[in-house]
Amino acid sequence: MKKITLVILSILIGFSAIAKTKHKKKKKVVTVATNDITSVLIMRTGCFGHCPTYSVEINKNGMATYSAIRFNEDSGNFQKNIGVAKAATILNEVQKYRLDTCTESYYNQIPDLPNLNYEIVYKNMTKKIYSAKYGPDFLSILAREIEEVGKRKKGDAGWKRVPEKQ
Repeated sequence: MKKITLVILSILIGFSAIAKTKHKKKKKVVTVATNDITSVLIMRTGCFGHCPTYSVEINKNGMATYSAIRFNEDSGNFQKNIGVAKAATILNEVQKYRLDTCTESYYNQIPDLPNLNYEIVYKNMTKKIYSAKYGPDFLSILAREIEEVGKRKKGDAGWKRVPEKQ
């Protein structure tokens, strides 16, 4: 009797598992090739105090643009050629972490803290991520890597002041 009950129970569990797998919908994954990324921009927003506000943009062609907005050593827009290889490294990281699949906005409970925003430009679309600081850790790690190569530092040669974009 125990064997029959065990067999019936096994069959029911098997049918249950099969039924669940049939009802799951597969997500359609859109892949974006690294060479489709034109640029990545990060922006550090202000706070109610004296938090520096700036943006760093890395273009596919190797040009980095640093825009110092408020509470920075300098203000204005600066450009430097960091090289295609460094730019490709950053864009490959964007692809590796699949920023195109991230949520558009992450919940921030404290409005006074500075935020980190992303804008990734692809050939056929633009992806924006707001409050990335409160999202997955790799968003903050990638931002530090972008700032390492694209943020103007005191005494860093090669930066040229450029007019604001209109």
